[in-house]
Amino acid sequence: MDYDRLQSKMVDFLRFPLIVGVVFIHLLATDFAKLGYCGQYPIYYTITELLACVFGRIAVPFFFLIGGYYFFYNARKTDLNFYYNKIKKRCRSQLLPFLTWSVLYITLYMMIFEDGIIASFSDVVKCVFGNTRIESFTAYPNPAFHLWFLRDLFVMALISPLIYILVKYTKGWIILLLGLMYGLNKTIPIVGLYGLSSIALFFFSIGVYIAINGKTIIEMALRFKSFVYVCLPILIIVLLLVKPWIYSDVIERATTIVALIFLFVIMPKFTKQGVGKSTRFLSSCSFMLYALHAPYFTWVAIGLTEKYAIGNDILATMIYLFSAMIITISSCLVYVLMRIISPKFTAIINCGRS
Repeated sequence: MDYDRLQSKMVDFLRFPLIVGVVFIHLLATDFAKLGYCGQYPIYYTITELLACVFGRIAVPFFFLIGGYYFFYNARKTDLNFYYNKIKKRCRSQLLPFLTWSVLYITLYMMIFEDGIIASFSDVVKCVFGNTRIESFTAYPNPAFHLWFLRDLFVMALISPLIYILVKYTKGWIILLLGLMYGLNKTIPIVGLYGLSSIALFFFSIGVYIAINGKTIIEMALRFKSFVYVCLPILIIVLLLVKPWIYSDVIERATTIVALIFLFVIMPKFTKQGVGKSTRFLSSCSFMLYALHAPYFTWVAIGLTEKYAIGNDILATMIYLFSAMIITISSCLVYVLMRIISPKFTAIINCGRS
């Protein structure tokens, strides 16, 4: 079986639904202090946990994993020229869209919500690159919070030679340390240096390890097929029972790892027939959905939930699902209109996909 082609088809197929999973995460009205005790909302709680905290949480690890894998995919020589060409491409596909959307969000936010109050240049730089608060903003201190993933992905590309050396010469053992950091939600304590999140380092490094060993992610995942079939249902049940109480964060991250492996085990069966035009279209507009869905859309949805759904389990669930649908459809429509009006500009802000 040609796992290379199958994996490429699978990645194209999964881009859009996984970004929808990110939308599900950011739509969570998890402040149960406002809604009430989570046990009063069994339908809302179960559906949001499955869609956001099981399916949705796979998205970011998935994209870091394939980012690391395809950075060193088929790399015969990892010399300076190889590194230069890779970084040059990622400046266009990651750094430029990240800076463009960050500046756009902060500018619109200052105009709409802060009556034109201009934040200092240093505050804007810290907000964009450090995902920190802009203290002079009163309504919401970080209007581009969701773009941290692009920043971290580009930082992984910048330090990829170091990751390559550590992974290669420790024979992958460094990944166990990074996995422990991810499981315990620990970060590298380097003051003033951003983009080194444990989730980025862990999953990007796994992708690098698989690539330099000449395997596909599917082949590696299939080694754990029996394990994930047994463990994933158990972990999901445990997660539903213990959250939001003791050790639920650790269990959630363990569930994410196992669910990600399960994805690479089960999805090839659905993508063997190839990728159609509709899938290619959805894949191309997945980044636009990621860029547009937060923060303004999600604020409205969460506000509706907290205002109208207190004490109403079914209504809270309907608002959650309907909001995700509306946000997804409207973002796709914006993408189509922008592509008609200015395909070149759309390609620039859409990671090179027009």
